[in-house]
Amino acid sequence: MMNKHSWMKSPEEDAAMQEEHLPYWQAMIKSMPEQDLTRMTILDFGCNQGGFLQLLFNLRPFKAAVGIDAVDSAIEIARKKCAGLPVEFKVDTSVGRFKAHFDLAFSHEVLYLLPDLSFHAREMFTALKTEGIYYASMGAHLENPLWPRWRRHLKHQANIPPQDYSLEDVVEAFISAGFEVEARRFRIEAFHPYNPETDKIYYPSLMAKLDYFDRDKILFRFVKRSK
Repeated sequence: MMNKHSWMKSPEEDAAMQEEHLPYWQAMIKSMPEQDLTRMTILDFGCNQGGFLQLLFNLRPFKAAVGIDAVDSAIEIARKKCAGLPVEFKVDTSVGRFKAHFDLAFSHEVLYLLPDLSFHAREMFTALKTEGIYYASMGAHLENPLWPRWRRHLKHQANIPPQDYSLEDVVEAFISAGFEVEARRFRIEAFHPYNPETDKIYYPSLMAKLDYFDRDKILFRFVKRSK
């Protein structure tokens, strides 16, 4: 990925992502068994404006964190938003310089934007400590029946072109990199807001939206085991 000034061509849509993603971040944090993060160093890959790390620190305080994103304007906002927290933000798309540095890593709907999934998996394996864990959510994949609709929209509205990955592509890339792969349906135990006028870009009906979150959005757990 190349550095961009925003993820989406519409600044309004780019800013709205933060508020929209809040319940998804909460669900991701709730699903992870790791409770005490006070001695852990965290990576948020594709951190956008820093909202996830801010929420994570409020719910489960950590020792230190690094947020990486390709969007320079988002990183500027993240630095202001998380001022005073033990978090460092970098404009980058690579974690190659980190060697056995992180205990936990996270990404939310980032994998489908990466042009080389295998390269990313290898970099993440290197960046994690032994027994480190990488949580990555993914709903933008070929098994999602809504993906062709989303891809058409993203092709015209996103600054970073989407890739066509299946879930098996993800599994293969991370196993080849050395990870053990675990997965679950993401599922959010909450009511989903629905407005046909604003949701129609991504969801043709209420049932389509409910089915997506109940069935098609996946949370991967990649574990770096000791050899």
